[in-house]
Amino acid sequence: MTTFFDTSALIALTNDTEQHHAWSLAEYEAGRGRGPIVINPIVFAEYCAAYSTLDEVQKSLHELGIEILTDEQMSLFRASRAYRKYKGVNNGPKNSLYPDFLIGAAAETTRKPLVTLNERDFIKYFDAITLIYPT
Repeated sequence: MTTFFDTSALIALTNDTEQHHAWSLAEYEAGRGRGPIVINPIVFAEYCAAYSTLDEVQKSLHELGIEILTDEQMSLFRASRAYRKYKGVNNGPKNSLYPDFLIGAAAETTRKPLVTLNERDFIKYFDAITLIYPT
């Protein structure tokens, strides 16, 4: 089974000074035991902010064996539904999609469990998502 990593869990995995490093490492190892670990382009872009060059990012992901999903039309549509729900429930002041809607939609539409440190950003908007988070 493939496991999807959120940016928060990926950063904690790769930075041993992060509070949830040990938890993220354990989830990474468990996920690798089940199958591939994947991210989407949104997670990739957010993860890049921690590095100086694209080569450093690519090396880090390659060493971890993390793959990048690229076929996302269904997940982009699903993200728009989460955004509509957000706007309806909150009279949402935000006029653009939250990156977490794109991440959650990618995990949900591909039926991959999402490893995250911020489950609250996904629970309200994705009924069919499987979340793995610290308790």
